[in-house]
Amino acid sequence: MELTARLSNVPHRWYVAGGWALDLWRGQESRAHEDLEFCVHREAAGDTLSCLTELRFAIAAAGTVTPLDDVHALPPEAKQIWCYDPVAWQWRVDMMISPGTASQWAYKRAPALTVPWARAVDFSKMGIPYLHPVLVLLFKAKHARPKDTADFHRVVPELPPAERDWLDTLLARFHPGHAWRDLLRDYGV
Repeated sequence: MELTARLSNVPHRWYVAGGWALDLWRGQESRAHEDLEFCVHREAAGDTLSCLTELRFAIAAAGTVTPLDDVHALPPEAKQIWCYDPVAWQWRVDMMISPGTASQWAYKRAPALTVPWARAVDFSKMGIPYLHPVLVLLFKAKHARPKDTADFHRVVPELPPAERDWLDTLLARFHPGHAWRDLLRDYGV
């Protein structure tokens, strides 16, 4: 994957998120993706963006997109950077700023939820780091768009029972009345 090659010299943790993370876990592309989402810690943002020099960057927040000219001067409130390909005339990459520590991944919507890195981030057969499917589904549950629900139905049957239970526990905590909790019953939770 091109992103892996570009970020190979960045001395910071990063990982693929969203639908691509689920495809890396499954070992195959399951659907078309609009962009590639990946996460880094705030201190890694400038070094990471410096590896993507042919792209243009913008801070995405609260429905607005503001150009980012100096990748090493990221405002403290910035949590998401969109990366635009001026040759293809489209947004290519969505870089999110991830909370957490060197040893713990943290859920950006509720940073009190932490998970050891070894459980939160897995690696594909090609060595690409990606967010664990249960955590990806937790993010997707907030909006549960049709593509998110399709991802749920593709992934959940392949999850081990303990992982399905973990997903149910997280949904109960953060989205207690979510329809996916009822759907999990169909998969033995």
